[in-house]
Amino acid sequence: MNWTNYYKRQLIPLAISRTNCLPPTLANFGLEAALEELVDGYKQASNWEIKYDYTALNSEQIPGDIALNLFRVTQEMLSNSFRYSSANLIQIKVIASQISIVLQYNDNGKGFNLSKEGQFKGSVYKISKPGCSHIQADFKLESEVGKGVNLYIKKDLL
Repeated sequence: MNWTNYYKRQLIPLAISRTNCLPPTLANFGLEAALEELVDGYKQASNWEIKYDYTALNSEQIPGDIALNLFRVTQEMLSNSFRYSSANLIQIKVIASQISIVLQYNDNGKGFNLSKEGQFKGSVYKISKPGCSHIQADFKLESEVGKGVNLYIKKDLL
């Protein structure tokens, strides 16, 4: 038996199912705690300055599908910034109220040309746009070469 192929066949479905599951912190403590844990992990693993602010104007938890999509978008944005942007400053701001939740993400990295075909291959756009459509959220991504990336997502809760 070829053990390498066996393990690959076993691990790929596991990795896919893990991606589809709620992260434990998100499931147990909500979006604010999960994002804080995510940001802290990137701060410890890099020399970036990451400014993170979560303002909750109400005490209600964000619904699970919305929280998961916003978490995954933030996760993908941080991953892309880490791999591609050469950023040294990232700002993440979340404002949650009874009527809406807003996620803003900015980095001062090298940016990219949004109109260039194929620019989004494997990137945040493939995750964010469908995820935002699924939860019926407004989605705006801006970037220019040399000017970093700006992301704005707003989901009405009422």
